[in-house]
Amino acid sequence: MNEVGRGRKGPSVAARGGSATSTAPPISEGGGTASTALLLAAAERHRAGDLTRAETLYRRVLKQTPDQPDALHLLGALMSARGRFREARRLFRRALRLCPDKPAILSNYGNMLLRSGHPEEAIAAYREALTREPEFADAAANMAGALNALGLGREGEQAARMALARDEGHATARANLAGALILQGRYAEARECLDALAEAGIEAPEIWLNHGHLHLAEGRPAAAETMFRRVLEMRPGDFEARKWLGIVLAHLRRVAEAEELLRDCVAHDPSPSPALSMLGHLEVITGRHASGIARLRKGVERDSTAPAEFSTYVFDLNYSSELGRDEIWSAHREWDRRYAPVVEPRDWPNRPEPERRLRVGFVSPDLRAHSVAFFLKPLLRHLDREQFEIRCYSNCPNPDNVSLELAELADGWRDIWLVNDREAAERIREDGIDILIDLAGHSANNRLPLFTRRPAPVQVTYLGYPNTTGLRAMDARIVDAVTDGPESDRFASEKLVRLPGCFLCYEPGSYPAIVPPPVLRNGCVTFGSFNNFAKISPPVVAAWAAILRRVPGARLLLKHDLSGDPGTCRRLREAFAEAGVDPDRIGFLERAPDLETHLACYGEVDIALDPWPYNGTTTTCEALWMGVPVVTLIGDRHASRVGGTLLTHVGFDAGIAEDLEDYVATAVSLAENADLLEGLRGFFRVETAVSPLCDGPAHAAAFGAALRELWVEWCASGGIDRPLAAAPDPRDPCPVSGP
Repeated sequence: MNEVGRGRKGPSVAARGGSATSTAPPISEGGGTASTALLLAAAERHRAGDLTRAETLYRRVLKQTPDQPDALHLLGALMSARGRFREARRLFRRALRLCPDKPAILSNYGNMLLRSGHPEEAIAAYREALTREPEFADAAANMAGALNALGLGREGEQAARMALARDEGHATARANLAGALILQGRYAEARECLDALAEAGIEAPEIWLNHGHLHLAEGRPAAAETMFRRVLEMRPGDFEARKWLGIVLAHLRRVAEAEELLRDCVAHDPSPSPALSMLGHLEVITGRHASGIARLRKGVERDSTAPAEFSTYVFDLNYSSELGRDEIWSAHREWDRRYAPVVEPRDWPNRPEPERRLRVGFVSPDLRAHSVAFFLKPLLRHLDREQFEIRCYSNCPNPDNVSLELAELADGWRDIWLVNDREAAERIREDGIDILIDLAGHSANNRLPLFTRRPAPVQVTYLGYPNTTGLRAMDARIVDAVTDGPESDRFASEKLVRLPGCFLCYEPGSYPAIVPPPVLRNGCVTFGSFNNFAKISPPVVAAWAAILRRVPGARLLLKHDLSGDPGTCRRLREAFAEAGVDPDRIGFLERAPDLETHLACYGEVDIALDPWPYNGTTTTCEALWMGVPVVTLIGDRHASRVGGTLLTHVGFDAGIAEDLEDYVATAVSLAENADLLEGLRGFFRVETAVSPLCDGPAHAAAFGAALRELWVEWCASGGIDRPLAAAPDPRDPCPVSGP
């Protein structure tokens, strides 16, 4: 009779699981021959998996002998397997009152606690069992699962190896050893453990659960789904497998299925958990910011919260129009307080010579067909190779043809997806990287914990995240004067290095020809936004609805990964209906199979509307390249000023609104002039192509000069000076922030 323990995962990284095994003790003497016979028959049915018949027999025993400890204990284990934890707890407590010193009951009681979401209590039960019987392998193996559930991989490994020292063939200990190894990023070793169990022909839910966690860790959510469904086939009431299946479905953007499973799990156990965090994240990415952030905030109120899970919470705060900069800054500092050790000076082997050729490393999960690649390619292509040697560290689970293109532009390439932070930091240090550049910030699959180990003398964040990292270990952040004015310094843990032009350079790939604006053939204006639906907050809906009300017959076309999700589309249409707009005026385009097809969709848009407080970046560049004018509302932080810097540097200041009234008026004014829309159609591609936004050599020269300046400063003083006088010390404890 096996039971599954709890795993742990941040919504942006891999999950690791624990498992537990139940021990069927010898049947106690007493209770009469008939009761003993019934109990033996019940235990036999239980072992055979016939839980319905076993439950009936256990209850018959207890009707005859209410204080039969084995019947109480084993019926408690059965109720636990079925997810009926409240009854299971009552049964175990009655059994323990009768037999407080019995290790098997204590261990199985711990299993019930573990499966019902109480790993700390479970560990106490396992330790008590080991106190009674130090050589009890089951209790040690089960404790490993509980330690894994708390994210304590090293301690989980120690407990699992302790169990294996007592019983070399203990399957649950081997499975929990795999879970502990996954937690530590030692995926190859974990696979060896799980493969050995499969080769031995062991069929147990905990094996498939940990296989699912490993697949998720290695970036294969579809394979993980298969494993978690297999667990549920064996044990339909297993909330642990249901929780992780919900998380996997969220990764696969099957929002409705994921929400149903996660809501069920949260209703069953409303305490802070990865399920609660993921449910909150799903609400945020579908535009329900207030409730989503509230769930996320509660979800991360656990000591066992993974760095990536907290990064998801921090990232999602950027979508909210309700939070001020102070609250968001505080949450970034909290990430550093939780996960980064106090940084001490390091004795790097790098020679402090200001003018020598520098070795620069880029770390990113997005060195593939991703927005980051559009902006990284020109930088890699044009950085002066006499001044810089370029190495890329790819944290990408599924490299593609774009990965190959980027690798050809670099001087060196390492895949670090399956390499843990300690080993990756050692490799970077051995490679002699002088300046290490993070391209992800708190976005999915980031490697910020690697940067806390300070593998390079100078560490910089750039491009992939519209805010500070909050890390003391991050020396600088590259921005520009439009995105980050002087007031931004006090909301950054890094030194803000402002490039003289735009902070990025756009290089379009394969693209279609420009077509006339659709208003000429449709007779009505089509507004459009191809941005992440998480950016469509209630204030954005209100503003876009105001525009549609003032432009009779106009339509709004939306396109994103979630355009194919019926529930998300229905909610958005309902939001516009509540704002006085016929929901039939809102259209959706599903995900395109390739970039050229995606860009061709701009042929259906007359005017692009930029959301706020989180502006588009790639979407704005693409719209301009396809001849579509963009209207943006400039705000008070980087995320809400990217549209401003992009339009400034292509010379379309007329599209930049200073306030909400101006934003609506600008969009309406453009919509009322079809001739202007036709004239702008061909103008934007030409102007964008010759603008600073697409000037790769100039951008690379400015970027290289910024890196050289940072290096010279490090050579002179052994560090980078950061103007943090106006900001609290990030090492000070601070609460998880909220409105």
